[in-house]
Parts: sequence; structure tokens; C-alpha cells
Amino acid sequence: EARIKGGVLDTGLDPYNPTINQYVVAEGNVLTDDVDPTAGITVSIGYDPANPVAPDDNGHGTAVTGIIAGLSDRAGLKDNNLELYIIKCFDQHGNASMFNLMQAMRISKALQLDVLNLSWSYLTVKEDEHTNALEDAIEVFTTTYNGIVVAGAGNDRSDLVVDAYAQARMPNMINLVTVARTGG
Repeated sequence: EARIKGGVLDTGLDPYNPTINQYVVAEGNVLTDDVDPTAGITVSIGYDPANPVAPDDNGHGTAVTGIIAGLSDRAGLKDNNLELYIIKCFDQHGNASMFNLMQAMRISKALQLDVLNLSWSYLTVKEDEHTNALEDAIEVFTTTYNGIVVAGAGNDRSDLVVDAYAQARMPNMINLVTVARTGG
């Protein structure tokens, strides 16, 4: 039976949600000293909600993972069809460094994930060299590993200017945008 391996690169996961937990098989945290300096990759395979490696102290990662789990349930995907890998790369304020994002991408590639969810925006200047590194990492993931990347395009409730958001203009990307009835 086919299994989809999906990675959620975000603020972590609240371990007290049984709907989500049935899908989670591993977690990693690039914000702690858990990252092995020799390999640059540490992931706790075998999810233990009693001892979380990537606790969500912001709520965004849990919300995103909850949406994925809820939609998976509605689509008929059960825990034997979907494996979620939680990779914490954002802090309690929802901030991440480019280094943390690149570490999360390395973990994603090492785990040979099928789909990545990047429900965040990286606001940048068009020719930013760091954005090019992230863009290159995403391109390698989508072309070399045949992965799919789903990303948010603007989460700051301002007028959406797609060129300002790095993910929204990257190739090989599925972009999601939400708006309220009032347009905001």
C-alpha cells in the first residue's frame, strides 16, 4: 500500500492532539543542540508525544499540521497511508534564520520526503543571495527527489505583492493564498 511521507517545516507540534498524533512518525528540531554537527541532521524517528523533540511554543505548526491531518481524514487517508515528519525551524515568535531553513531542507532530503509544507512566507529582496540558496534547495528537492512543495504566499495580512514573497515566485512550487470575505 502506498505511503505518502509529508514534512511540515514550521514551529513544531503540540503533542496533545490525538487526531494529529496518529499521522506523526518522526520529528526534528533545528533550533536546539539536537543537530549532530558531524552529519548536520538529527531526527527522532518514532514519535513519542510524552517526550516531544519539537514542541510548538507558537501554535502555527500545530494549526497547519491539524489542517493537513483533518483534510487527510476527510480524504480517506489513514495513518497507514500518510506519515508526517515535523521539522521545527521557527521559534516561539514565528522567526527563522536562513540557516535554520536550510537545515530543515537538508533533513527533508535525507528523509526522502514526498511532500513539504512551507506554510510561511520569506519576505525578501528579489536578488537576495540567501533566497537563491533556499530556491536552489527547493529546486533540488522538486527535481532530483521528485518532491512536491506547497507554500504560503503572504501571511502578513497586507496587500499581496507576489514578487515580494520568495516562495511565491519560485519554480516548482504550489502556492496557497487565503483571503477573507473583506479581501484582507
